[in-house]
Amino acid sequence: MRPISRTAMAVALAISWGSMLAHNLYELPLGLQDTENYGPLLVAAGLGVAYAAWPRSPMVAGAALGWGLLNLLIGGIVSVLPLAVLPFVPEQSLTHYGAHVVYTLGQVPLVVLSYRAFRPPAARRAPASTSRRHDERRSRACPPPGIDAGRLIGCAHTGRRADGSVVAQPVRG
Repeated sequence: MRPISRTAMAVALAISWGSMLAHNLYELPLGLQDTENYGPLLVAAGLGVAYAAWPRSPMVAGAALGWGLLNLLIGGIVSVLPLAVLPFVPEQSLTHYGAHVVYTLGQVPLVVLSYRAFRPPAARRAPASTSRRHDERRSRACPPPGIDAGRLIGCAHTGRRADGSVVAQPVRG
């Protein structure tokens, strides 16, 4: 989980809902009080509250990602195409396409941010100098743990040589 700021997620949810509202008010005979407009507002507000409460939750980030993808793919792209499976015949005009471009682009910030919040951090690769040979060199420089070498309490990493190997010095207590 990569935490995305609560403010950025709230803005992305607002843009997502605002672009859907703009499409609905421009293209459909719907008002603000219609379920098709305030229903998605309630979902976006719920996701925003959930993300504010649990910004590291993969479930909340996944829900936001799913909501953004649903709006982007179904609402923004599929519903403008003249497909036989749709229960309506969408208008095929430049203004209608333009409204769907606005709707689709409004979903992009939510999809990108929620994807970044949802995906696990990339596995970190160990530096090239951290190898078995390096560990053997270091173990020769400092006695192994458990061996009493006076008041030696371990080894301190003090830097790297030009070849990338670690310089370790004994630490005495």
